[in-house]
Amino acid sequence: MNKKQIKFHLGVKVYPKHWCTEVQRAYTSKIIPSSDNRNNEIANNRITDIFNRFILFKEYICKIDNENNLEIETILKKYINMGRPKKNENTGIKDIITQIKKDVFNATTIGNATIKNYCDKGVPALSFYLKYLEEEEKKNVNTYSQFTTEFFTAFSLYLLNNYFQPNGEPYTISTINSIIKYAKSAVILSARKQQALTENDISTIKTKQFDDKSSDNHIALRNDEVMKLYNYKCKNEKDEIIKDLFILECTLGCRVSDLLEIDNKIEEINGDFFITFAPRKTPNKKMEIKLIFEIARHLIIDKYKCKLPKCSKDTINKNIKRIAKEAGIKGEELQSIHYAGDSKPTELKKQRYELIATHTGRRSFITMLSAREWTYEQIRKYTGQTIEMVQHYDKATPKYKQIFQNSYKNNLDEIVLLHDEVVGNKNKDIAFKKEQANNPDSTYIGTIVELANSNGKLQHKIELTTKDLKKANEDIKNKDSLLLKAEEYIELLGSEDAIKQAIVDNSETDLVNGYVMAADGTIYYNPLIEGLK
Repeated sequence: MNKKQIKFHLGVKVYPKHWCTEVQRAYTSKIIPSSDNRNNEIANNRITDIFNRFILFKEYICKIDNENNLEIETILKKYINMGRPKKNENTGIKDIITQIKKDVFNATTIGNATIKNYCDKGVPALSFYLKYLEEEEKKNVNTYSQFTTEFFTAFSLYLLNNYFQPNGEPYTISTINSIIKYAKSAVILSARKQQALTENDISTIKTKQFDDKSSDNHIALRNDEVMKLYNYKCKNEKDEIIKDLFILECTLGCRVSDLLEIDNKIEEINGDFFITFAPRKTPNKKMEIKLIFEIARHLIIDKYKCKLPKCSKDTINKNIKRIAKEAGIKGEELQSIHYAGDSKPTELKKQRYELIATHTGRRSFITMLSAREWTYEQIRKYTGQTIEMVQHYDKATPKYKQIFQNSYKNNLDEIVLLHDEVVGNKNKDIAFKKEQANNPDSTYIGTIVELANSNGKLQHKIELTTKDLKKANEDIKNKDSLLLKAEEYIELLGSEDAIKQAIVDNSETDLVNGYVMAADGTIYYNPLIEGLK
């Protein structure tokens, strides 16, 4: 028509060896497998139907006076497709996923292996995305007309960032591509079965395959982001549990599937805690990991008493983005998506909290240790991965390391401290203060305490730097100095009973030559109690 061929889809495929070019029909024979025979019969019936409708079209055209080829083409398509009208979808389908799965399972035009791929790979991914649309976006997909190119583009990107294996690991690019293809094919098969879309409608549905050149867009949380989550008080108990389990992923290094089963597998040895378990992915390979991060020890030992609450991986993935946003995790992250056939990648901007999922925890664990200059060999003993996989998960860029080093130097509250770092810093602090207290050249104190009332309650203290101490020692007669001579200090402390009470209030004290060291390591000089123990 107008020197252009008009093509119509039959909605069925025929093997080349089964096609007879002379009569333009598919072979049917007893020597052909029954499933192929049935498929070929369907193809032949549809060809006959199209020819019959084409005859009706010619009869109609002969009766009208119209030379507009575009209009005639529209009339032709109408005649050909009128045997496959769209269903009335005004009310929608109550459970479109169930309908798709039913149609795929009962399909006679595809093999059993293909049916299995559609049902086990394509349909579950589709169901996963539709649940997200319904619960988070408040969109309900209940008609086949909603399965457009735009739908499958958004579906593909969502799977790339949020759809993971049962053990929490991300799928490869090639697997994601296969899942997208199976999902689209399942939708089209069901739409044809339900006569919900015309072949022209179906031909407009396009999907793009991801190229393996696509950048790894998965993120690792920084130390300060993990601590924001840790310090955030959730609005309800369920969110608190989800938050805590995700933090444990960040601080243990194991898969989420293994994390949820560590109850009764915790052992204490000389003050250290160890977890012994057999990973689900490699059940014949037993692993023993030490609780190296302080907040992991607190959550498992102190908060949950070695019995973690139950929560599924899907529940964590469904809620952790929202919880992270509420906790204050923000900032833009640039994603690079490379589609097959495109010369340049497509760049998208996402908020960091949008990219958080269960697998983010393991990446964060590896990255936090890498920033501390741990080797991949050391790290793999905690994750059970190969060195190559640990390297792939490591996100410790120069920028990440600089942020970590600055926080470690200037603001430890932003650092997820190792247990050894907590103990080491405390011991250093205590050692410095004891050295200061036992210095024979000094009759001055490093911390001034004012007990302003008779019961001896601590009201105020001033921490002095090393520079302050040196300056005061050079000018010991300066009454305005922050330091006071020991004999002048007695009047500020009050009675001996008040001082003793102050010792009781600061329990577990250590007395050295008249100095008192409280449990938190603070030094108090109390001349009246020299020798008390």
